[in-house]
Amino acid sequence: MYQNNFFGTQRTMKLRTLAAFGFGGLILAAQPALAAAPVGDPLAGLQAMRETNAIILGNAQGWLTVEGKTFIGGNLSGGGQFGGGNGTQGAAASNRATLTVGGNTSGGIVSLSNGSNGGNGNVGAPASVVVGGDFGGANVNTSGATVKVGGSVSNINGSQGTTVEAGGAGKGYLNAGGGSIAVNKGDQFTTDLRAGIAAETGKLEADLKALSLSLAQVKQTSGNSIVENYGARTLNAVDNGTGVSVFTLSEADLNGWQFKLNVADPALTVVFNILGDGNYNWNTGLAGAFGPDFAGNVIWNFSDAASVHVSQGVFGSILAPFANVVTQSAVSGSIVANGLRAHSAVKLGTYDGGNLGFGAADAVPEPATWAMLIIGFGLVGMAMRRREGIARLSA
Repeated sequence: MYQNNFFGTQRTMKLRTLAAFGFGGLILAAQPALAAAPVGDPLAGLQAMRETNAIILGNAQGWLTVEGKTFIGGNLSGGGQFGGGNGTQGAAASNRATLTVGGNTSGGIVSLSNGSNGGNGNVGAPASVVVGGDFGGANVNTSGATVKVGGSVSNINGSQGTTVEAGGAGKGYLNAGGGSIAVNKGDQFTTDLRAGIAAETGKLEADLKALSLSLAQVKQTSGNSIVENYGARTLNAVDNGTGVSVFTLSEADLNGWQFKLNVADPALTVVFNILGDGNYNWNTGLAGAFGPDFAGNVIWNFSDAASVHVSQGVFGSILAPFANVVTQSAVSGSIVANGLRAHSAVKLGTYDGGNLGFGAADAVPEPATWAMLIIGFGLVGMAMRRREGIARLSA
């Protein structure tokens, strides 16, 4: 299903079509010519970001440390620590696994914990791992955890009452900590498990790409200002009338400046649309309202990015579903990427802002900025966008 290149197989997007259906915000995110266009729901994409600390549609490499829940559609190479939690910042409750991997894990041990979800219960209920391919080893550091594997499972060091199930063979040492181990469950177990992960990967891809492309259509909020002063920029955010403020920034803005954010309302959601040549280097320090307490209200949207290289700490969620992302500094918020090479932690909390006009009860932010075409039951619009050289996850 996935080819194991650097970030997984990539393909060039020649044309994307964006069509929004009704005020619920259903969107068709265009595929290459003659390909069927999947239906994406931006509101569902926002909810996935609320529930999940890291969503990687393709492959992830490096030692990942993710405090909340993680979804990886492809392979995980290098291992990592998952579900360690955070005492003050959390995620929306969900029945998602602590760690989901569509392909194989290799090159390092997976360490599974079940830490605090911002002081409101634990990250998992209970902690769990779901792997579609072969699972190359884990230390389970919490009681009552579940491990489900489509392929073979090897070298599990379980805690109290760990449950291990695998469609393939068991290899090496398998310690369930007094729990249960069932291997060689057969083809049907494997098929069902992989089908579920594949369906979820497809839905996340459609929803999150629809969300990113939709947000990119929204112009900067009238009344927002950017003041430059000796290598620093102060971003003054005002409400557009729906509890949202939007900035449009360029690639150059992320290189060498310090950003200070001023917001009058701590409940304001701030979206930064970053536009440029598709390859971004983040070398910008963040100050002012930027910080752990406000990070849940911020989205950094890279709708045209093929690559994002993060060299400074980020407060807020990175939405880059078309891009391969390299993190060399911590991200405090949700991260969405096509592929990830991680050298630093992804921290809670997740996105916790508003529905950005996609919910039925919300007003669409600044509707004059959307290209609208009214047809039938709320066919709201179609916008054509061309992007060359955009990396996408292979089907």
